[in-house]
Amino acid sequence: MLDQLLGRLGLYVGGADKAFGQIQGSPVTMTILSMQPLGLLFGFKIQSQHAAKIALPEDVAELVDKNLAKVSLKDGIAWLSLDDLSDESSASIERRIHRFAESLAEADIRLPAGCAQCRSDCEVVLVYVAVVADGCIPGLETE
Repeated sequence: MLDQLLGRLGLYVGGADKAFGQIQGSPVTMTILSMQPLGLLFGFKIQSQHAAKIALPEDVAELVDKNLAKVSLKDGIAWLSLDDLSDESSASIERRIHRFAESLAEADIRLPAGCAQCRSDCEVVLVYVAVVADGCIPGLETE
């Protein structure tokens, strides 16, 4: 099911338990918290200045009320932890994640288009940042 979910969300594998990509224009990482039951953590990059809370989609708010999900906005990241997805299909998880991404856009805290560092409108590339040795990524220069 994880392969289906990654495909549906358009995410790329970034490690044994991690994936990354964009969902509705927002850079996002996904971490597998557990396999039985399936638990996932999504981190959406948002503006550094943001409200402490946002209005949640009804289905996400229901899971939070049942202690099956947690949402927090901290240090420019909107965290969504889904703790037990054993009864969910990849399609239902995808819909839930898309509705959460929509709520970030509606709250006007999603990152604006362009480069996350300099805000340039030039052609941008999505990168997954990890600890790498100097010279391991062609074209990446370090000081």
